Amino acid sequence: MFLLLLGMVSVYAAGDSIQVDQTSRSRILTVVSWPLENVIQPVFNAALWPFRPPLVYFMENNVLERGVNLITLGDHQQVMLYPTFNLKPGTFSSTGITYRHRGLLSEAGNDYWVNSISKFINNDFDFRTKYSRTKLFGTEMQGWVSYRYRMDRDAQFCVKEFDERGYTYADSSWEVKGGVGNPLYGKWDWEYQFGVDRKLFDLPSSLEAETLPATGDSLLLFDRFHRGFYQNFWQFPLGVQLMYNSKNFSHAPTQGQLIRMLWQYVPVSHYGGASLNHDFYTFNLVYQTFFLIGKKQYTLTRDESKANKKYLQSMNLDKTINLLSPDQLRETLLERKVIALQFRMRQMWDADLDGLAPFTGFSEINGNTPLRGYERSYFDYNTYGLSLEYRWPLVDLVDGVVFNEYGIFGRDWKTQEWGNLRNSWGFGIRVRRPNLFLTRMQFGFHGLHGVSLIMTINPEFQ
Repeated sequence: MFLLLLGMVSVYAAGDSIQVDQTSRSRILTVVSWPLENVIQPVFNAALWPFRPPLVYFMENNVLERGVNLITLGDHQQVMLYPTFNLKPGTFSSTGITYRHRGLLSEAGNDYWVNSISKFINNDFDFRTKYSRTKLFGTEMQGWVSYRYRMDRDAQFCVKEFDERGYTYADSSWEVKGGVGNPLYGKWDWEYQFGVDRKLFDLPSSLEAETLPATGDSLLLFDRFHRGFYQNFWQFPLGVQLMYNSKNFSHAPTQGQLIRMLWQYVPVSHYGGASLNHDFYTFNLVYQTFFLIGKKQYTLTRDESKANKKYLQSMNLDKTINLLSPDQLRETLLERKVIALQFRMRQMWDADLDGLAPFTGFSEINGNTPLRGYERSYFDYNTYGLSLEYRWPLVDLVDGVVFNEYGIFGRDWKTQEWGNLRNSWGFGIRVRRPNLFLTRMQFGFHGLHGVSLIMTINPEFQ
């Protein structure tokens, strides 16, 4: 991906198309760009070959357009009802259903209600509902309220510093959360958040000896009772969020930025028979930026989409390898592509060093934030994540994606152990409308340690 960015420096506008100025390249840039144009791009395009049969079928039968129309209901298409799925290892794969209703209680359409329930292959489930509304009481204020209840009999948690083997526990928690905010200036908003979390944790149904932490230093640093394992307690999160959003579309942005900063103080009730202060603080930062390379609009015209469909339907392996040849790259793909960059960080602090915050307050990085090549999660006081994506349109509603991302975890934001650095990369497709994400199928890798297949309705950046 670093080579990809260097190769883009030489792109400039000429009339109605975008050209690559070979003569203006420095010798270093020419050398660095050669593998991009002659090796990297053709290889990734050939790797998309497995997606050809379903894409051709979808195009020949207008599956995408018919599917969107099928799940959209109402006189003004204000209702959507559709199945959901997530393909993950072990017992984390799930299917479900989602119901969305815009304008449920407001004729002006300034409210939105979302309900979803997911059932996992071991019969666990996760139910969520959220209602949000703008123009509260005829003002510029906005608000929302949500409820979640889950049943997870084999949830897992592991902090490298404390115990490599990790912990397995049963989770039947529920939570109610809400927020009220108001525009500040331009694209800036603020929001006050509050909530009630009822944490209900028990021993897993099939308890094994290695589930319990070892004795010694590990137990002193991470006492399972002081950290809330196998305990029942309450949390009352209170927070203030500051957000800037200039993205031109929510799920297919070609320009703009998103900045979200959230500071929280979380009071925690007593548990485990110990009179300790388990309260904690957190700070979350998310930064996203998107920019379009080239002067053409990102969305394909109708004629261009038809031409791409015809090409894909007749495409063989030779055409696949040659699709991203240097000439094709200069004439077509460099005219439209989007670079998407996301940076995330989260830090947790114990309010009382002698009290020890519960494990629920720890920061986490996983396949969603942002290590798509990993099937496990990493927890610690502090996490950083950096994701870089290159997106280009294939046909209507379908994008090709190449991504590279890094995550690191440790005790404090000021110091990091580079041994905790993780990297993953991959490629795939995403199906979306400008303001509605439908699904994505991607392959994630980390080094030479296997592949992670991602099939989900959740967008990459959340």
